[in-house]
Amino acid sequence: MLRSINLTLNLKSPKYLLREGLKVVHVVNPQFVWVQELSEDIQEINQDLADHLASAANRATDKDTRVVVRMKKMSFRGQVLTWNASSVHVFAIDYGWQSEVPPTYVFKTEEHIFEIPPLAKLCRIINIVPPCNKT
Repeated sequence: MLRSINLTLNLKSPKYLLREGLKVVHVVNPQFVWVQELSEDIQEINQDLADHLASAANRATDKDTRVVVRMKKMSFRGQVLTWNASSVHVFAIDYGWQSEVPPTYVFKTEEHIFEIPPLAKLCRIINIVPPCNKT
């Protein structure tokens, strides 16, 4: 269901929080942003990823398209866009951004990790008006 919301967005803030339980997780440009609805799904996904990676020994191969990426400070569900010998280009489905990572960061995953739909949604901000300048 599409809905319209009025919002004030401070792009200089490290955490872009919007009203109605929405959080901007990635800014593409001034008109397009990836928004994540704040819910318990993100905690469930993070716990599933932690549990899965604790026992994950199977590195993904170039045949895998849905993977878990384990980086130093975070892990995320990813969709493989391209794969070559030195890097894997993945789309973080819960955050809306893309990243190049070494193949050693990419792991096979079980299908239940992807049962929850992607949490990030691409949104378009329309009627952008700069704030009034008071002189």
